[in-house]
Amino acid sequence: MDRKIEIPEKLRNENFRFIRLSKDSKVPIPGINWKNNLLKFNNKELLSHIESGGNYGVVGGGGNLRIIDLDEKDFANIMLKKIETFTVKTCGGNYHLYIISPYNKNNVFKNNLGEFRADNYYTVGPTCYVIDEKKNHIGEYTVTKDIELKVYEENEILELFSQYLKESDIKDSQIENITVDKDFLDKKVIKFLKSDQIKKLITQETDKETLKLFGFPSRSERDAHVITHLLLNGHGKYIKSIFENYPIGDKYRTHTNKDKYLEHSIKTAREYSGVGEDLVIELENEIERMQERVLRNKVEKYLEKIGKVKSNLHIQYLISALAFKIKINKTELLKKLKEIKSDNQEVEIDCVSKMKDEELPRIKYLIDNLIPENSVILIGGKPGQFKSMLLLYLSLNMRENRMVFSKFMSNKTPKILYYDLENGKKLTHTRIQYLNNELNIKWEELNNMFFKYDFKRDNIDKEMKICNDYDVIVLDSYRRFLKGSENESDVTDAFFNDFIRPLKDKGKTIMIIHHLKKGNQNEIDDEDLDVFRGSGDFVAEVDMAYKILKSDSNEETNSFLVSLIPSKNRLGIPIKNFTFSVFKDDSNFKTILTFNNFKKMQSKTVRTREKLKLQIIEYLQSHKIADRSEIVKLLLSELGTTKSDTPDRYLRELLEEGILTQPVRGKYSLKVKTENISNNNNNSNDSQLHL
Repeated sequence: MDRKIEIPEKLRNENFRFIRLSKDSKVPIPGINWKNNLLKFNNKELLSHIESGGNYGVVGGGGNLRIIDLDEKDFANIMLKKIETFTVKTCGGNYHLYIISPYNKNNVFKNNLGEFRADNYYTVGPTCYVIDEKKNHIGEYTVTKDIELKVYEENEILELFSQYLKESDIKDSQIENITVDKDFLDKKVIKFLKSDQIKKLITQETDKETLKLFGFPSRSERDAHVITHLLLNGHGKYIKSIFENYPIGDKYRTHTNKDKYLEHSIKTAREYSGVGEDLVIELENEIERMQERVLRNKVEKYLEKIGKVKSNLHIQYLISALAFKIKINKTELLKKLKEIKSDNQEVEIDCVSKMKDEELPRIKYLIDNLIPENSVILIGGKPGQFKSMLLLYLSLNMRENRMVFSKFMSNKTPKILYYDLENGKKLTHTRIQYLNNELNIKWEELNNMFFKYDFKRDNIDKEMKICNDYDVIVLDSYRRFLKGSENESDVTDAFFNDFIRPLKDKGKTIMIIHHLKKGNQNEIDDEDLDVFRGSGDFVAEVDMAYKILKSDSNEETNSFLVSLIPSKNRLGIPIKNFTFSVFKDDSNFKTILTFNNFKKMQSKTVRTREKLKLQIIEYLQSHKIADRSEIVKLLLSELGTTKSDTPDRYLRELLEEGILTQPVRGKYSLKVKTENISNNNNNSNDSQLHL
């Protein structure tokens, strides 16, 4: 019998994401990392796969799509009565309820009742046919309620499911009854806090105006921020004592139910920091309950458990708690953890004969042969090299079927989040206006590009949630996003593992502006990655690295030549060095970028030498013949050179090039026709400076 598999109308939403599953199966196509291959409903590859009889999966996350998986009959009957939404019956007789909600935490219900699939979890799509031999289930996933997806707020979700969630999913962080005095806190806690801002928020009186200067609209948000920091640095058990002994507790101490207020604040902080996850809470409680002597003897066992935690931020949190409990240096524990993870790392060995059925990966481009999709791209340059201008230009041009530099085709109109921590709103908006006046894009069409001017380094999870709704993330500039020095590999590794890699795993494209080290930029080798500032570990992780170098400028015409040089090309995309011109037309409020063939930048020394030689030629054009003393005088008066900067080298080069001749010893004149020299030099000068 012929079965028609298709994505129902109610799920054909631009923001929803889908994956390809094997025929008659719940399993993704072998050889494809499905998390890196999330597709829209109208994707040609997905439609072709479905048309050929393949199944598909619906992924929770994009567009706030959530899927409630009901695995038990009585529980399903209760929820089917309460929730009127798009509903699908599985081949095993269970139900999937599709809803829209900002609540984005994956939950497993008690007693195997089912799951709440919120973020990067998939389920078999409606109309698919599945043969599940393990469970002896065979049949179609059928739509039983073909109605619109209902929208639920976060509090409504918790109200519906709180009694069915596991204790660890809804647990309020308990306020421990550890009472210590201010003297202890000063010496053992406050003294060792790394953030000066956190110290001030804890120890200084703050009114509404002061809070605004710190960036907090209310005392409640300030309290949650401070609590998050204390949790992530292993000081969670002292929160109550800190709030009782320092100005930070101003709202807590006057609250009608202060313990309830603190419980709520800690719960909010745990949600922000992510330390409310099951494994993190479990390990935290184990470490806290165990006696110091016993824990010291089992430290390797607990380090192995900590090593299974996914987030580096949470690993740091647990290591801090462990170090504090057993009084061992945190750095030593991190070093030991690294050794344990290295020893336990599984070695994967692939047999070549099994590779024949694997689908070959194909590079997809946002901008052909320039910006690969689902990649990490680094663009490095010195200050004033048009890095931000280039990223703004590329972002504005990421529109379907639009040519970039009249050379590269843009294939999509992705949703872009541009983090601008470098330039500020006023300057960035001016640049966009100048660029867009030249690009002639209608302003109402620019509804896919968004700007954010801050980044919560202490709350990476919150930033991740924001980024989930975007396809392209731009970071300007790299060092401003780090919680520490760019030279520290631990700092850069943490940022990559906790922020960049998870975004890439979700199919995002990340473009990062970075700075080059000090030095003579014309001496930079195309393939030299050491020129990027900071720890080389981060540069080693990116897919593409471009260097951007301003080669020539003409201040009079407000125009510049800028070269883009691929320094790392892990994906092997067909891109060569090229140069583009930048012309700022203030009279018409435009900035014009134009493609040019690559022009290798001359060093300052070479440019100075050419300028000196040109001065000699122009002098001889008008004087016909001159002796050496006249030329020396010319260079000293006109160009400010010193006697040690002898003109002999320039005279010798001009003689060797056949431009000058010596009719008499010590005297020089032009050997070639004046007009030819003039034309050649003018052309050369124009090609370098006039864009």
